[in-house]
Amino acid sequence: MLTRRMTRFITALGLVLVAVVATDARSQGVTTGAITGFITDASGAPLEGVQVAITNRTTGFTQRTVTREGGRYTLTSLEVGGPYSLDARRIGYQPHTRTGIQVQLSQTTRVDVRLEAQAVQLNELEVRATTGEIIAPSNTGTKTTVSQQALERSATTTRNLVDFTRAAPQVSSSGPGFSGGGMSNRMNNVQIDGATERDVFGLGSTGQPGGQISAKAISIDAVKEYQILLAPYDVRQGNFGGLLLNAVTKSGTNQFHGSVFQYYRNQDYGRDVPVLRATDFSRRQTGFSLGGPIIKDKLQFFTANEWTRESTPVSGPYFGQTEGPGVVAFGFSAAELSRFEAAYRAKGGNPDPGSIGPVNTPTPMDNIFARLDFQMSERHRLVARFNYTDAINDNRRETFRSATRGVYSSNFHSVASNKKAPVLQLFSNFANGWSNEAFAGANIVRDRRKPKTTFPEIQVNYSGNRQLIAGADRPSQGNELDADTYEFTDNLTIPRGQHSLVVGTRHELVKIRNLFNESAYGVWTFDSVARFEQGIPSGFRRAIVLSQGGNAYFDALQS
Repeated sequence: MLTRRMTRFITALGLVLVAVVATDARSQGVTTGAITGFITDASGAPLEGVQVAITNRTTGFTQRTVTREGGRYTLTSLEVGGPYSLDARRIGYQPHTRTGIQVQLSQTTRVDVRLEAQAVQLNELEVRATTGEIIAPSNTGTKTTVSQQALERSATTTRNLVDFTRAAPQVSSSGPGFSGGGMSNRMNNVQIDGATERDVFGLGSTGQPGGQISAKAISIDAVKEYQILLAPYDVRQGNFGGLLLNAVTKSGTNQFHGSVFQYYRNQDYGRDVPVLRATDFSRRQTGFSLGGPIIKDKLQFFTANEWTRESTPVSGPYFGQTEGPGVVAFGFSAAELSRFEAAYRAKGGNPDPGSIGPVNTPTPMDNIFARLDFQMSERHRLVARFNYTDAINDNRRETFRSATRGVYSSNFHSVASNKKAPVLQLFSNFANGWSNEAFAGANIVRDRRKPKTTFPEIQVNYSGNRQLIAGADRPSQGNELDADTYEFTDNLTIPRGQHSLVVGTRHELVKIRNLFNESAYGVWTFDSVARFEQGIPSGFRRAIVLSQGGNAYFDALQS
């Protein structure tokens, strides 16, 4: 519980975060883009008071502004993509329309227009549009942009968003996860539509919730564009030490559109060697996307969903495997296994040691994404989205099988990871050129690790430094994680001449419940199978819960 003094401090700290950015007024959003430029007359003199309307031709959403002193206009909080059209009008001048304008993530597209005092044909007007200059105020920091076309054309077997971070030359995948600029993968941040999608507890290497079982945050069919940032200068982009993966999602349009897909792979698509072809493996990825209008020019929907069903063999030698080149021999005889299993079953309750033969790991995963875009007025646009992931990795092993270590399937465990992430965003553009982006979101993660049995872990040592292991593996005998993240961010952009003033606040509250009651059922070690039969252990350990049910609770607040 926060004290009154802490509350006052946090409130004062979060009220104002100001950055004056000398960007030629090219202010753009973290999840959006912008269009800016100058409007002049035939002599090149700036025109103040010109009515400018920007329309997204796919959604029909329109935003308006008026040129300020110096003939400058800026419209921010524009959805990535397009095409957009620009209409410029002022009494006494020929109206002008510019089409085919594209907006990129966190980039500002410049469109300058010269209005004639008399009617002329469109191709006689001077219109200049530039994007992506090598040296430009809008290019603020080291980053790589992955477009929707690149996502659709690039090869991937996992269809995981983080796979495409290899497109950045500063990113290495030679170690666990992805290293940005040589930093640990746990220093990375993943955000979708401005909301965090990172693994706050750091259990996996992908940086996403459920990363320890390779769960992906979202179907790539839901992603419109994203950036890999290493050193952004924008004060609104941070909370990382390695790289920031900043993605935005697709929206519906005034036309119904969708896709259906299925990808399949099994062991026959791998290398033609007996050790691989004799092992069952399969991966099937099925999904669809659909978007369209609910109310034309007003309300659109989009959804992208994916179901992955994978079955992977547990690695390592096992009893009954096919002998041949490249196959490591299993180090236990049938007689040794039978004697161990008989002694195991003779213990209380007639427990089942499981299989010492081939075992597959089924890994079902569901990704659900839904989004609504609502043009409330010409000033305000509301976006609501929901991102859901449910993944299970069954028959996962803590102890690896080897020629000298036989591991029964009762020593495996399952991990279930469930994530719910709702986000609400409000984009506003005002007549005086001011703009505001606000969003509130949550990321609710539940990880449950369960052993295959409640029988204690048994380890029996044999000559030749060999071991047989069965029963609940020790780290899974009490292992749960609740990780909840709540966010609120608001950024107000105020144009002032050739500069933009950004006044903003960001708050992130993380609440953790971690249960790690290792060895809750007990762990027994025996120096020989004879001593196991006689019940004479050489070692025993068991955890005793003293308080809070073995749970650790802690909160973290960033403001």
